[in-house]
Amino acid sequence: MIKLCYQQYESSVTLAAHREFLKRQGHSLGYYIGKAIIASSQAHGMPLLQHMNAIVEAVPFGVALDMFDVITDKSVSKEEIEDAMWRVDWIPTERDGDMSEPWPFVLATLAGEYSEIYNEITEKKK
Repeated sequence: MIKLCYQQYESSVTLAAHREFLKRQGHSLGYYIGKAIIASSQAHGMPLLQHMNAIVEAVPFGVALDMFDVITDKSVSKEEIEDAMWRVDWIPTERDGDMSEPWPFVLATLAGEYSEIYNEITEKKK
């Protein structure tokens, strides 16, 4: 589940999503998820704005947009996701709750969950 700009988007990491992302970006989905994990880990303990900036430098807006687009339900347009990302921006605010978090935070959360998702996929394959 991806939460952007007061909307919840069903999501799943599939082989089709990996293929589509690779076609669009020239790198695997896992490559950029790894970059997000590394950037977030290295920025741990930094002020929040620097932490978000580190993630943005590792995974730019357009790449994150493609990541969110390939893993969300196909009934959601890429333009809707782009609009939601633009509205929440990458700068943290004082808003309460997890429905308006900056997109880099949403990406970092997704990246953290990726290992669990991948483990589920691997277990099903066995």
